[in-house]
Amino acid sequence: MAEEIPSLNDEAMQTLSALGIMEGIDGDLMPEKILTRAEMVTLLARIMNMEYTSGKMYFEDVPADHWAQGAISATYEQGIVNGVDKTHFSPDYPVTVEEAAKMLVTALGYGGQAIRKGGYPSGYISIAQKIGLLDKIGASSGLILRRSAAAQMFYN
Repeated sequence: MAEEIPSLNDEAMQTLSALGIMEGIDGDLMPEKILTRAEMVTLLARIMNMEYTSGKMYFEDVPADHWAQGAISATYEQGIVNGVDKTHFSPDYPVTVEEAAKMLVTALGYGGQAIRKGGYPSGYISIAQKIGLLDKIGASSGLILRRSAAAQMFYN
């Protein structure tokens, strides 16, 4: 019997798992699970090896004991993420393609270019496409991300 060739998303997820960036439950990386804003920021903080040290609280809906509070605060302090408004982050909301593109484009240092191309969301999507972040994810603007698509964005 021929061995099945894994999809690139599988390769992306396995690579992120091997690097300790993406975790699963009992070996299941849950590729079809919808990714939340908190989970996306946590992956980003892990891949950038960020540490949260200031102790400041930025969002009313992210208390000190929230599991992703450190990652949310660290990426906020670096200017990589924003809240959905000035006092709320909405950590349990699904992350959209546009939000993920903004986070990654900014983290990679292309935020200024994205702003010059129109800002959020079109400028960030444009830069994400230009640098290949959206290659092979099978998602477009207005859609929420599953873990496999987010892994592919990081892998790209």
